[in-house]
Amino acid sequence: MAKRKNVTIEDQYMGAEPTWDKQNDWSEAEFRSNVAAALNWYNYFYDKKSSRKTLVDYLKKHKYDKDTIACVQKAPEWTFGSTLIALVKMRNNGLERSCDGANTASFFENSIAKVVEYGRASVEVTEEPKQTAPVVSIQQRMLETASSLTDPIEEAIESFPENGWKSDFDTFAYLQKEQVKGMIAQKILGFYSGEADELEEALLGKDEQLVEGYSHMKKAHLKAYAKFMRGICDDLERWISNQKATRKPRKVKAKPASKVVEKLQYCKANTEYKVQSVAPEKVVGAQQLWVFNVKTKQLGVYNAYSRDGLSVKGTTLIGYEESTSIKKTLRKPEEGIKRCLDGGKIVLRKLMDEFTTKESPCNGRINKDTVLLRVL
Repeated sequence: MAKRKNVTIEDQYMGAEPTWDKQNDWSEAEFRSNVAAALNWYNYFYDKKSSRKTLVDYLKKHKYDKDTIACVQKAPEWTFGSTLIALVKMRNNGLERSCDGANTASFFENSIAKVVEYGRASVEVTEEPKQTAPVVSIQQRMLETASSLTDPIEEAIESFPENGWKSDFDTFAYLQKEQVKGMIAQKILGFYSGEADELEEALLGKDEQLVEGYSHMKKAHLKAYAKFMRGICDDLERWISNQKATRKPRKVKAKPASKVVEKLQYCKANTEYKVQSVAPEKVVGAQQLWVFNVKTKQLGVYNAYSRDGLSVKGTTLIGYEESTSIKKTLRKPEEGIKRCLDGGKIVLRKLMDEFTTKESPCNGRINKDTVLLRVL
């Protein structure tokens, strides 16, 4: 979190930087309370840009091995958590005591180990034998591209506490706007999935180290933060799934499917329900097509009546079996869409029976409100 500039207001509401001169005079409860208050103080004044230098200086001062320091120097900026840096500064200011419920030693060392793990890959890349021309692996390029696209997400995360522990940032809409490739989105997911898991584990209270690490947060704030981080990850996973579904099929020498569907009008994507159409070329020859109308909230399924599969004529779907091709209105569209996208063939076979609304026959017309949800 960026450091505030108004010293007067900071001193009034946050107080001065915590000191530890009387740590040995405090009772165990007082000590735990002061540790939690200090973590909250440093979290408020957390400066991500200086976090690497703060940790490296500490490691050098306490004579950690050169390999550990080298890995920390190469680790991505997002790996330096506010809790770890807070503990470094607390130790620099004289924190020595530990006791049950406030022993941060194991959490501290484990946090450093995670930073080292992320940095080791970068160190290994830089230590490869020099070649006549610099060579950067595809994986490294993807990682760098993913990192460059995280600025708006990082900004939303950092401003989350300042905005009253809430945010209107829409990760799915951002990915759609930037048309982020699925493989890059997978890398971005890797940046945040670990923290989302940790927050949820901290809420469960089963891991003492995680409980200790997030003890500076109120339970309500921790719950809101965990839900926010999981929402980011869910949007990334949905986007990745959509990108897999929209990959263009291989070109064949026969009449191109792109010509067959070139006049087809359909809804390419919808941010309200966070759905995106599969490539329309995939409809040609498919045995089953699931569609969702974003205006009427109707989910429909078309089943081919022959092995030749479905096809398109103008803006109309053809080649489907009228008796089994039906549609129903969804009372809870998000849940129905998720079942359709995530379910296997057995789930899809019985999916329409799960909805209690009245069914009606599909008419084959595809328009600008129709999302081509899934093909089989």
